[in-house]
Amino acid sequence: MKKLNFILWLLVLFCFLFLKPLPVSAAGGYTIKNFDSQITLNKDTSLTVQEKIEVNFEEQKHGIFRIIPVVYPSGLKTIFAKMEVLSVTDEKNQPIPFRAESYQQSLKITIGDANKTIIGPQAYVISYQISRVVLSYQDQTEIYWNVTGSEWDAVIEKASSLFLIPKNGTKNSVGAIPFIGRLLVCAFI
Repeated sequence: MKKLNFILWLLVLFCFLFLKPLPVSAAGGYTIKNFDSQITLNKDTSLTVQEKIEVNFEEQKHGIFRIIPVVYPSGLKTIFAKMEVLSVTDEKNQPIPFRAESYQQSLKITIGDANKTIIGPQAYVISYQISRVVLSYQDQTEIYWNVTGSEWDAVIEKASSLFLIPKNGTKNSVGAIPFIGRLLVCAFI
């Protein structure tokens, strides 16, 4: 792939699709208290993503499903992303069982132990690498990314994202447009 000349005017069309709260009766028996995502743009234009999802289970559950779109429209183009789950752990870095499989136009990560139920607080740290989400145009480069996704059966009370960009990979300006929520923070590394 040609060397990117990052103008990144619209660095991220980070679709902060923070879910509209579901009615309590529609919730899946748990609440996402905090969804924190750290996204690093790699030199090969892939993204390395680490999500920390803090959940409170109001009723006994085995875990959660994380559904991440890998085929989606972006303007006049369709993105066909390639994704690999690197790890799923708890906040103490202990591995949590998971299974990743294709699901419609997404990757569905089933997280948890079928032989164990959880009630109360639980944190999940999901690490994955995704490529083919950087779009190059004549005068700019965009990353079109939905941070939280929209396939949750629970309310997300708080969500945040930090986007890390290689210092030597940018020129001119960096911008971000969140669709819902407040503007994200971009940091140069």
